[in-house]
Amino acid sequence: MLFYRYSYFSNQNDFEFYLKLSLSVIIASLIIIFFVQYLRHRSDSKYRDLLIIFGLRRHSIYTDSTA
Repeated sequence: MLFYRYSYFSNQNDFEFYLKLSLSVIIASLIIIFFVQYLRHRSDSKYRDLLIIFGLRRHSIYTDSTA
């Protein structure tokens, strides 16, 4: 019979937390980059569309619940 410690159960979701955190940081940096590009080239709608796409993706990371 296999017994687990309390630390095993309390720390098993750390990978998912750090994965969401790293994805959020990457997407936030892409949002900043595309926002700066949009401000530099306001007549080109490509950067605005990319900013909206990555903004919605970041929002969906925080609203998805697996619990």
